[in-house]
Amino acid sequence: MEKDDTTETQEGTALTEILSVAETPVSETSPEIQFDRETAPDSLIERLILNICINIQNVHQSIQDPSAIGIKIILLFNAILTLRSALGLQRVEIIVTAIYLSRVWEINANLITFDSLAKLMIGALIVAHRYCTDIYYPLSIWGEALGLKSSTIEQFMDQALEFLNYNVIVDPKEYQYALDQLTGQQ
Repeated sequence: MEKDDTTETQEGTALTEILSVAETPVSETSPEIQFDRETAPDSLIERLILNICINIQNVHQSIQDPSAIGIKIILLFNAILTLRSALGLQRVEIIVTAIYLSRVWEINANLITFDSLAKLMIGALIVAHRYCTDIYYPLSIWGEALGLKSSTIEQFMDQALEFLNYNVIVDPKEYQYALDQLTGQQ
């Protein structure tokens, strides 16, 4: 059987469409988010902690002793630095942690106080770590780095997930906004 010109044109068009689809590069990450593998710098961790502490002070008008608050902030900062050193925490994980804490704040600002901040931040950081990496550290490693039992670390993570209503997906625009806020690139 002879093919007519219309049939050959349709087959040629179909083949071109298939080749176009086959040549399109596939990316596992959204092109809008730059998931770099840069280690989280001290300044980013410091800015996250200080921003949260300022918000806690403004909203709760804490009557705690300022020196006690200062000690809690320093201990939290040192704990996060210890985790960064032990686990190689990346900038993206700190930014996603900031997003999670912001969500908890929006849901109920009373959930974040100077007394609950360290536990909640560590729990949110674990969730962020698991969200951002394909191969993540077990809770026993987190506990070992902090000198805590893995069951305690699991409680921190579970509480963070519960406060987040298990909503851990981060939209590229939300990520970019948090990145700009924490790095001062507005």
